[in-house]
Parts: sequence; C-alpha cells; structure tokens
Amino acid sequence: MRAIGLLFVVAGVVAGCSGSAGSVGPAGTAGPAGPVGATGLQGPKGDPGPPGTPAGFVTSKSFANLGAAISNDCANYGGASLPVTAPVNGTVVVQGTAIVKFNRSTADPVFARSPYQTVAFVFVGTTASDCPQDFGHAAFLKLTSTMPAAPGTSADGTPDDNYYFPIPFRRVVHVLPGTTTFFVNAQSFPGSFCDAAKRCQVMVDVGIDATFIPDAPG
Repeated sequence: MRAIGLLFVVAGVVAGCSGSAGSVGPAGTAGPAGPVGATGLQGPKGDPGPPGTPAGFVTSKSFANLGAAISNDCANYGGASLPVTAPVNGTVVVQGTAIVKFNRSTADPVFARSPYQTVAFVFVGTTASDCPQDFGHAAFLKLTSTMPAAPGTSADGTPDDNYYFPIPFRRVVHVLPGTTTFFVNAQSFPGSFCDAAKRCQVMVDVGIDATFIPDAPG
C-alpha cells in the first residue's frame, strides 16, 4: 500500500513540472509542383475586325497596225479599248500613246497643196462616242497648211510618204465597283470624204495603260 501511494505522489510531481511549448521550427522545403490542370473552356468569339482595303492594280493593252481612217465624227477608230474592273470605289488613271499618220502625200497632189490645216484629236472616253474636251488630258496635233508633203519610202521599200506622230493622252476618272471600259477615241479635220489611202489621218497603233487606286476606307 505504501509503495502505491508513493507512485501517485511521484506522478503528480512530474505532471506539475511540465514546461511551456517550444517555438515553431523553420518551414520545410517546398514540395514538387503538382500536375498541370485541364484546359479551360474556349472563350467567346471576338468581334470582326474592320474590312481591309483592296490593293490597287495596273492593266495594259496594245493595239498594232489598226489602219483606221479618222473622220470628222468622234468615234472609236480601230477599236482600241481597255476594260477595268474595280472591286470598290476608286480612281482610274488612264494614259497611253496613239500613233497617228498624217497625210501629206505626193501621191495626192491636191491634198498635198491643201490650204487647210490638218488636225487630229485623241480622247479617252467611257463610251465609243465620248470625246471630252479636256485639253491637256485629251490631246491633239496640228500640221499647218504650209507644211510640205513628205516624200519617202518605208523600210520594206514601198512608198510611204506620210508623217507619223505619237500623240499622248491621259484621263482621270472616279469609278464605282464594277467594270468600266475606256475607249481611245478620235476625230480629224479635214476628215470628210475619207479615203484611208489619200485624204485622211489614220489611227495606226495604240498603247493604253490603266492604274486603279482604291478610295481610302471611311
């Protein structure tokens, strides 16, 4: 009995002598990264961006050996024309050169001694009978009545006693979407009672270029 009582006393003494909690130790080393999570849902579609501006372009065509006599009427002698298809509103710059033969033939002495001046006009029209009087863009060449006949032969030895002159032309046109055809038109004075071999100016060759420039957006 005595031994048991002593044991209880010792235990009580030990319990009464328990100290305070110690300070927290340093954090441990971080563990490895966890696996990548699943891909989230796709977000909503964004608003459409503004439309882009179509690029400009250049188109060109040549017409050789037309041999078309030019009379007093405004017309498309020889058929030189160039279609331009615009994707949007824009501006077309049309330019080129027409080679025109001027009659001063010793084979036609009446015409060679004519008291009248000789004039050829070249225009850029939007129809085959459009001759806008916009000189400086449209063009003309005039030979005075005192200019002599032009005796000579061509390179192949055949008679060719006329003058040949290049006549440049130009026109700027604003267009809507779609196709606009540009015509190289002409008239000549004197040009009545035309005979291509004698009393007329003649459309010989034509080169025509067109540059399309789209309008700025907005």
